[in-house]
This record gives sequence, structure tokens and C-alpha cells, in this order.
Amino acid sequence: PLAALAAAAPAGGAALARAGPAAGAAAGMALRPTNGVEGVADAAPEAAAAAAAAAAASVAGVGAGATPDVPSLVGRSKELLKARRPAEAVDVLWPAILAAPREDSGPLRFQCALALHMQSQHAASAELLKQVIELEPSFAEAHLCLAQVYTALGRAAEAEAALDEAATLRPEIAGWVQAQRASLSPPEGAGAAGGAEARGRGGERGAE
Repeated sequence: PLAALAAAAPAGGAALARAGPAAGAAAGMALRPTNGVEGVADAAPEAAAAAAAAAAASVAGVGAGATPDVPSLVGRSKELLKARRPAEAVDVLWPAILAAPREDSGPLRFQCALALHMQSQHAASAELLKQVIELEPSFAEAHLCLAQVYTALGRAAEAEAALDEAATLRPEIAGWVQAQRASLSPPEGAGAAGGAEARGRGGERGAE
């Protein structure tokens, strides 16, 4: 479940493994993801990105132009997600995503994707998770989360593909993944049976 992953430390890659629990501060930011945004973390104009960088520096408690404190911000976001306060988590994470070096931003993007999914902003969450996977292809938890997001979007085939990739990366969860795949597909023959039943009911109504 995404709620459990939100409270757990990211794992599965060098950059993601650096995220540890710590206190952080929250700040509002106009540049926030909304449902359906494409390239969500990379679409800001240069001027807006510069403003976001300054905001992120303030959030992280460092001087302007300094790199955001990724472990502190990730730790704070985990606390907020565990408390079911995803909007505040996005306020903490989004400016830092824009300000941090891309290669170090995987943990921020992952946590923000969880927060967006909790707010039913599934399309924006999927975009961020794809970016996390691009940065850390072996991060199985990102593939699992992407499968859940695709399921919420009604994209069953893509959800199955994400589950398969997670199982490849972590063979020990292959049985669980297979059970999840089964839940995405209707039982074999159910569609035909349902159609026959519907046609039968239609015929009965016509006879009346």
C-alpha cells in the first residue's frame, strides 16, 4: 500500500538510499502539480524555476543557491504523509524538486508522487514515478507504486507491466505480484457469460 511506503525509507538505489528521517520546514509554492500535467517536474519556465530554487533554499533552511537538504525534506514529507496531510507534503517537496540537482532528486520525486496519489492526482503522480524510474531503474517500490497509480487511472495493461517489472527486480515478491495481476483482470469467460446473460434478459423483455 502507498500509505505504508510513505512512512518507509526509499530503497533500491544510491540516491534513494541517502534519504533518512529528519525534521524539515514547510512553505507554500504556486508551481504545484495538478492532475494531467505532463513532464510535471521539468515544465517550469526558467524564471519560475529560479524563484522555485530560492523557495526551496528557504524550505531547506540554507542560503540562496545552495542545494536543498534532501534527507531532511524527505523525512518531513514522511511525517506529513503518515499524518494524512499530503497537500502539506507537496508544499514541502515541490520547490525542492525544482531546485535540487536532477540526479539527487529521486527521493523527493518519489515522496511527492505518493502525496499526489493520496490526493487523487493520479496522472501527475504517474509522471513523477516515471521520472523516479528513469533516475533509478532498479527501484522496485517505484514500479509497484506506478502499478497502483495506473490501476487508479484504469490503465490495467500498464499496471500489469509495472508489476512484472517489480517482480523481475524483486523475485521474492513474485507470488504477491501474481495475485495482484489476477485482481486486475476479470475471470476468464466472465465477459462472454455476462454478455450472454444480458442478451437473455433482453430476449425475455422482448417476449413480454
